[in-house]
Amino acid sequence: MKKIIALVLSVLLVASMLAFTSCGKEPTAYELISAAAEKSSALKDIELEQTVNMKMDMMGMSMDVPIKMTMKGKNIDSDDAIYYSLVNTTMMGMSVDSTVYIEGSDIYTVTMGEGYKMKADEVLDEYDISKDLKAVFYCPAESVFEGIEVVKNEDGTRSVSLVMTQEDYINAYRPYYDSLMGEVGLAGDAKLSDINITVTVNSDGYMCGFKMSCNLEMTVTEMGMDVPVKATLDTEIKFVNIGSDVTITPPEGYQSFPELGVDEK
Repeated sequence: MKKIIALVLSVLLVASMLAFTSCGKEPTAYELISAAAEKSSALKDIELEQTVNMKMDMMGMSMDVPIKMTMKGKNIDSDDAIYYSLVNTTMMGMSVDSTVYIEGSDIYTVTMGEGYKMKADEVLDEYDISKDLKAVFYCPAESVFEGIEVVKNEDGTRSVSLVMTQEDYINAYRPYYDSLMGEVGLAGDAKLSDINITVTVNSDGYMCGFKMSCNLEMTVTEMGMDVPVKATLDTEIKFVNIGSDVTITPPEGYQSFPELGVDEK
């Protein structure tokens, strides 16, 4: 009987040690980013700060196009979604701030001190607030993570850095790519190279940072001519207090903004 009890206790001890070891196992790079993308994509409130720095060569000219953006969304997967963005663009020495506030079926904009109201269905082609704010909450294919390690940062976050092909990048981040091309004023597909991605996850398992850099080449049409464009692009997104409620303050006096029809734009 003593031998049987000792055997049972030994089995229980080994099983408990295996369970403890399994629970404490560190996730792989793919597991970390996959879980963070899934958890973050379920958020209803999101606030982020984004910077975009692009150096563009076009028609024999070289120019820097820096963009700074704050974006906020509340109840973004519901009919009561509220959206706010403040975009600062600098080009050829001129700095311009533009504010967009969306509430219900109305869009309120403020540019260079002038405020206007528009109907969303007249100026937006099925704009999806949720899709825009969650554009980087995706995970590349598991094969992209081969040989990649998780880096533990001093602030308690963990980061994963990837070098990606254009196909892998587009497959994972097509919504963000389309949004980014629109932000920098380039429409259409481009040839991307030297694509580097770094995704950062906080201690709560949310994706809290996203960096991307690449070179791109594309052709745009200007005054009826096809013009080749080359550019280097660096962008970074920082999510503000991710997982917390977001407070959105509409532009001052927005309810009194004059309404601007489609024909007046």
